Amino acid sequence: MHFHGVPLDTYALCSSLAASSSTKEVTFGKEVHAHVMKSGWLSSVFVGSALVDLYAKLSFVTDAKMVFDEIPVKNSVCANALLSGYCEAKLWAEGLELVRLMPILKLDYDHFTLSAMLRACAGLSATEFGRQVHAYLIRKFNEVENDVFMQSSLIEMYGKCGSMLKALHVFNLAGYRTGAERNKDVVLWTSMLGVCGRNGHFKDVIKLYNAMLREGTKPDEVAFVTVISACGHTGQVKLGIEYFESMVRDYNLDPGLEHYSCLVDLLCRAVEVVDPELI
Repeated sequence: MHFHGVPLDTYALCSSLAASSSTKEVTFGKEVHAHVMKSGWLSSVFVGSALVDLYAKLSFVTDAKMVFDEIPVKNSVCANALLSGYCEAKLWAEGLELVRLMPILKLDYDHFTLSAMLRACAGLSATEFGRQVHAYLIRKFNEVENDVFMQSSLIEMYGKCGSMLKALHVFNLAGYRTGAERNKDVVLWTSMLGVCGRNGHFKDVIKLYNAMLREGTKPDEVAFVTVISACGHTGQVKLGIEYFESMVRDYNLDPGLEHYSCLVDLLCRAVEVVDPELI
């Protein structure tokens, strides 16, 4: 289009930047960026957001921040794109600084913003700030307990901050409501399993896994990594091997490197407790 003199509009520029992001072609993206600067298209918040998103997804966080600062009229979309870049780069403090700046810029928090805030709180072990985000969620949005993604973020945040009881409280209130029943998504189960495992409550991992099966939730690969690892820490070798075999036999899941690593760790721990005189 540009070669044949066809004017580039917002849609063409945004589509080109999205394609650059998908194919990880940062060089082409920078060429589009140069054209945007020369033609004055940076005044468009849509084009600006696409540029921020491009640099953030390709880990050029400094460039994403520069573009964000240069956008004359900002919205929550471009702020969220930069926030996502900070989270992926584990620049938690910079992410929270951006969050504090958003009200000054008159930008509203949405579900994505709040989820990213919870990730940053988990990364910094900022329990108190995480509790404030949780309170804001309850006040601002109706039926937060039905939002699986947000509930999972809350469970992860409390778990990584060491507040297992708080994570369990969120887990017990979470899930989809169907009539009088409440069925939890597998994402919530795996999040809670991970919290128990990271905090050393390995027996609770196995209990929780069995509860998940009783409720009819099909475990995924992540759940098996956690529960096999828990069997290793509790010395339940036969049970761990049974879970490993159950992946293929009962759920048609292919074991990956993490599962084999957990199995090796399970067997190594079993050898360690054997009396050397019996070897």
